[in-house]
Amino acid sequence: AAEEGSRSSSHHGSIMGQSATGRGRVSISRCLSYSDRPISSPLTALPAHLAELAVRCHMSIIGFTEAGSGLTPPSDNRHLRDGSPPGGSNAAVDISIDVDGSASLGRAVLQLAAGMPAIRAELYIQLCRQIRGCSRATVLRRCWVLLRCLCRVATPSPRSLPFVEAFLLQRGRAEPLRELYRGILDRYD
Repeated sequence: AAEEGSRSSSHHGSIMGQSATGRGRVSISRCLSYSDRPISSPLTALPAHLAELAVRCHMSIIGFTEAGSGLTPPSDNRHLRDGSPPGGSNAAVDISIDVDGSASLGRAVLQLAAGMPAIRAELYIQLCRQIRGCSRATVLRRCWVLLRCLCRVATPSPRSLPFVEAFLLQRGRAEPLRELYRGILDRYD
């Protein structure tokens, strides 16, 4: 536990440290608010082999949510395949807004979350980050769709559940909260 605490505190220190450009300090608020740019490191303390995967997942989240906005999302989910879990009951999650071919990016993130519990907290925080401060209706709607699906197929760990619950309650979003509870109940059926 002490080792985990030191990893976590050193990671938070890097968030409050120098910006990526080396000019000035970066605030937590800015780090945890919407951006259409990919992250350069995970938002949570992760082992090295998951850190790179977390960054690639964020690229997929951006590709899914920014589709049709003028930004160019990755053309496929090949960058996730190395860490993707095999198919299974959660692999066939339907994201019904696939008007531009970006749904495969969302499905890849959901598959990964369903098969790799160690990365779930990171994915929840990434999606909450993309929702916080986003003023673009289409992007925001797609973020909520992905978060709702994530709540259903890959419930957060007991440690991150209070954060996700508080975020959803603060935003007044009953449907993702219902999906979250439904996912938790399904796990115990």
